Amino acid sequence: MRISSKLYATLTAAVLVMTMGSGAWSAESNVDTVVSAATNPGAEAVRNIALAQQLAQYARANKDALLMIAAAKLTKEASARDSKREKATESASAAGSAAAPAPRAKPGTALSRTDQDAVSAILNEARVFAGGRKDLLAMIDEVSHVTRGAVGGPKRNYDIVNARTNDLYRVNYRGRELAAAAIITGGNPALFLQVFDEYGNPVCTDRYDGTDSLLCRWVPRWQGSFIIKVGNFGSEEGEYVLLTN
Repeated sequence: MRISSKLYATLTAAVLVMTMGSGAWSAESNVDTVVSAATNPGAEAVRNIALAQQLAQYARANKDALLMIAAAKLTKEASARDSKREKATESASAAGSAAAPAPRAKPGTALSRTDQDAVSAILNEARVFAGGRKDLLAMIDEVSHVTRGAVGGPKRNYDIVNARTNDLYRVNYRGRELAAAAIITGGNPALFLQVFDEYGNPVCTDRYDGTDSLLCRWVPRWQGSFIIKVGNFGSEEGEYVLLTN
């Protein structure tokens, strides 16, 4: 697998590069441009899970058991809560969708329906890559028994978006606190992530760049609802996992 410079920087420096929506903001836009000025444990957990997915992707390509173990530990400590969110749908050609050509579909990594299954799947891959090494197998066993993180982690929702369709979720976020939304795509290049505020102002867009997860972070000026859009330009349905704080 070709590792982009962005992915390499993410893995080595643990920094996620985000592409914020461009253009002029309306006076009613509920977003602050200074992301670093606010914090929120749930938002950091969303970022860590997205990072873990990229770490696992790199480990999978290089058959690296140690990095796969680290990805499992990071995922488990984030302590995502499985949930089922109500959603609306619209045509992917509807106004406001990310303007991009429909990429050719390709097989992706199968996604786990629950957080516990996701951790188990990563550790199972680590066991294969360990090749019988007792030290690595001991580390895998240790992570499998690590206590999950604090109660109240990010919400995790497994779903499937139909071909040429956008799934829309309305999520409330607190004002002056870091907000985050991410999707795990399994490497499907047809999926994209967008966030809009309650007035329809674009907040963030993230598209496939070779990684298995997409991430948006922002700071609302006041408590309000945001639309999380999971879009699919492809000719086949695509599974995904949505994470929000």
